[in-house]
Amino acid sequence: MANILLVDDEKSLRITLSAFLRQDGHIVSTAENVNEATELIEKNKFSCIFSDILMEDGSGIDVLGCAKKNTPSTQVILITGYPNLDTATDALRLGAYDYLTKPVLKDSLLKITKAAIQYHSVIENNQNLIKEANETRKGLTSKLRDQKMELDSLNKSVHQQFDSNHKKAILDAALTQVELPDECLNIDILNDNIVRKALLKCQNNKQKTARYLCISRDVLRSKLKHLNAAES
Repeated sequence: MANILLVDDEKSLRITLSAFLRQDGHIVSTAENVNEATELIEKNKFSCIFSDILMEDGSGIDVLGCAKKNTPSTQVILITGYPNLDTATDALRLGAYDYLTKPVLKDSLLKITKAAIQYHSVIENNQNLIKEANETRKGLTSKLRDQKMELDSLNKSVHQQFDSNHKKAILDAALTQVELPDECLNIDILNDNIVRKALLKCQNNKQKTARYLCISRDVLRSKLKHLNAAES
């Protein structure tokens, strides 16, 4: 069963063809001109449309254009009482599924209706698959982006922890070589002792000492000046 629109300014033809289609189990709407057809197309979704080519207020080509604009998957079959090669070529070029010539026979009508509806279903299924694929891709892209952000955050945390542990390890190593005063734990005294020990360990090489203490050479020079250390 499909939703079908029949457009023709000839009442007897509308009655006859719509009866054939309803007997075949379809839901049929009818319009006697292009304006009525346009209103129905804009408000409803049709699997298939049959339209006369020549009408007083327009043509079946106008109906075809309106249908393709609103629902591209709708299949349009044009009906003509004056068949010629140019008419058929133009109809197919503009997107019509096929065309019928008057008088329209019942068997021909039902056969082309079945084929058009099947083609419409294939297009609809393909569009749904494409839509689902796009939604899945968006979901995966979003998930990958979140995972990347989480991984970047974790890496940053690991690096920060590594830097902190690395500096702590260097300081701990230096402290093990420093004799702390019994009377206090003054930080200035502790720093001075560390610098002296580091300078001695590096054989008075200030650049090497600065690297060993993980400080700049200018900072070390200032510290050594404070300690009245001799230039190496």
